[in-house]
Amino acid sequence: MDNFDVKTTAALVAGQSALVVVAVLFAALLGTSNYGLGSGFALSSRALQSGAIATVPLFVLAFVLDFVEKGVPALQDVSKATQRSVLALLGRRRKPLIALGTALALGAAAGIGEEMLFRGVLQEALATRFGDAIAVVSSSIVFGLLHAVTPLYAALASLASFFFGFLYLKSSNLAVPIICHGLYDVGALLWAHWTVTDMSFEEQTDIIEWQDPEELKKESSSSSQ
Repeated sequence: MDNFDVKTTAALVAGQSALVVVAVLFAALLGTSNYGLGSGFALSSRALQSGAIATVPLFVLAFVLDFVEKGVPALQDVSKATQRSVLALLGRRRKPLIALGTALALGAAAGIGEEMLFRGVLQEALATRFGDAIAVVSSSIVFGLLHAVTPLYAALASLASFFFGFLYLKSSNLAVPIICHGLYDVGALLWAHWTVTDMSFEEQTDIIEWQDPEELKKESSSSSQ
């Protein structure tokens, strides 16, 4: 696990990028506007600024969670799950340029693909039928369930999704949550890479060998039956 995993990284970027195609297909099927980008989509300097500013509360929350993590085992599991993924992709040694390139590629793919699908298509379609409140909450729950690495990870993903949905409602421009989502993912991946490459070899090995407690419980219960 010392080398950059090009194949897995390429597969992740391709998988996230494929969500754009999925979003376009569902947009056509459900009749949502502008191929899932929404009628108000505009990649303007104002959208760039708004999206960048909107990352501030997300990074503040991440800082607070990192500060209290030592006393909350569930938060430690969230960090370990993220760090294990980053170690698998980028290896044990610090690679600033490769890490930046990987973060930008994954951030762009996730920001565009996931926001088109969950905000531009799902939230729009639900809002038309049930109203904005139900649309934002429902799409956020689905988003969280699809990111259920651990139970708390799913809850935090749902919270972030709710925030992106709120940004879309307030701005009426999908470019704002796309930029916010993408920039946050870039920052989070780079921070995780810097953190794990500061660890000792033994600490990194512990992260690599870490297993989700919930999965261990399921394996234990299934083996005992």
